[in-house]
Amino acid sequence: MDYTMTLGFSIKRFTSAKDKDFTKALIIYNSTIPVDTKTSSSEIIYHVDHPKASTKREMFFFGLFVEDSVVGFMEAGYLVTTKTIVIDYIVLKESYRLNSIFYPLFSLVQKYFSEQMIDYDFIVTEVSTKCLEESVDTESFFSRKMLQLEDFRIVDALYRQPRLGIKNVESNFDFQLMIRSMQSISYIKKQTYLAIVKDIFFEHYFSWYDITDHEHSRQYQTHIKNEYQQIVAAVESTVGDNIQLIIQAPLCAYYKAPDCHFKSSTAGFVQDQKPKRKAVLFIGVPIIAVCAFGISLLIYFLLGKFGIQPDKFSGLFAAITAICTGVFTLVFSILSKKS
Repeated sequence: MDYTMTLGFSIKRFTSAKDKDFTKALIIYNSTIPVDTKTSSSEIIYHVDHPKASTKREMFFFGLFVEDSVVGFMEAGYLVTTKTIVIDYIVLKESYRLNSIFYPLFSLVQKYFSEQMIDYDFIVTEVSTKCLEESVDTESFFSRKMLQLEDFRIVDALYRQPRLGIKNVESNFDFQLMIRSMQSISYIKKQTYLAIVKDIFFEHYFSWYDITDHEHSRQYQTHIKNEYQQIVAAVESTVGDNIQLIIQAPLCAYYKAPDCHFKSSTAGFVQDQKPKRKAVLFIGVPIIAVCAFGISLLIYFLLGKFGIQPDKFSGLFAAITAICTGVFTLVFSILSKKS
């Protein structure tokens, strides 16, 4: 006997913050990203509606779907000057943080950029290489682990994440960039690296906060310049013209700790997410029958009280029953979709 199984993956680019699916994706983002790497939801909402607010950078926001259900959120920017796609966030619901879910969805995102003729040379993302005892969130570990198998390599050079807004001092600390080119590469020129970092700092970060927090624009620009100069000084002090791109094992010194993030396996598959049958399914039919009978009985009584022959309104009673049944069906259908 033939037995066929399917699992549908899809992505959706959001171009309006009024999209209901965008709201669902943003809820996943808000419940997952910690404060030290989190961008304000109100700022994201603004940029969804204004993806080309900067002339040298275009923003992309995606909903990630499995079987028509929103299971994740992705934010990225395309930097025109260096032809670089910067991935800000790839977020999945906890139960969907699996290899079998991440890779099909990430493949669709790459296919989107290809089919939209986005002319890019590099894809980069900020990652932490800290370990358990240095307070790194699970999502950061998951993204790093997944992207390494997509041939993303860690740039062996200083990189610092600028503040996510001048007031968010918790977000300013050492990170590293992971980078992937169209072809596999093992090193990158210092000038290329510094050009990409400059593009990220000034055309991605500064452009974002120049719009969303213009009052502190100059102060934030000074912060960006100081962070960039630290990176320039560190890179120029090293020997040679190249920076190595390393393939670092997704393990750390604390791997044997029972609560290490990497102890959680990302293999396997998603369990069936079948909607639970609402209790209303079992009690709805008798309730609707009683209600329809009660309403009909009340009308019958009122008509008799006014001396009107009820048998002349038999069609009305049928209509009442049909309306009540239709209302119940609509309500149950809505509840089923939300379950």
